[in-house]
Amino acid sequence: MTMFSYPEAAVRAPDGPGCTQASTTEQRPTDLRLETFFQGDTVGHGVIHDRFGRLIGEATAEMTGFWRDDTFVLDEVFRYTDGRVQDRSWVIHVEGQGHYRITAPDMIGDGIGLSEGNALRMDYRLRVPVGGRNLVLRFDDRMYLQEQDMLINTSTARKFGLVLARISFAFQRR
Repeated sequence: MTMFSYPEAAVRAPDGPGCTQASTTEQRPTDLRLETFFQGDTVGHGVIHDRFGRLIGEATAEMTGFWRDDTFVLDEVFRYTDGRVQDRSWVIHVEGQGHYRITAPDMIGDGIGLSEGNALRMDYRLRVPVGGRNLVLRFDDRMYLQEQDMLINTSTARKFGLVLARISFAFQRR
């Protein structure tokens, strides 16, 4: 699995009257580490779209990250606008050079993560309650550090390779 930081062209101002060619690359953070960004308290706001792009949910998140012995723990509480509340405790094993092994009680097996530059990708399978039953979905999370205290996360949920939902969150460190 290969990760890429923002290419310089992606962070340049467009050409045209009143626009400059100055690159903002120098102002972008260059090192995203889960155990650094999520240390302490973080809040998030996000939306969930179905496979057709229709909005099907909104949520807020409160997260607290801390070290327990040699593993990083990320406790999260998601509050959905329909009244549902979902708790999860991620256990993140930092394996060095941007590699992570991730577990949680509702995961199937271990997830993997790879950080490179200001980007991080995670791949994992999760039991998700849908319509009164639990489905096992594969998640592909892509995280991008925007500023030292701001992270954008896009996640794609799949079943049998078909996209079921796309989730977008903005996380802000407190």
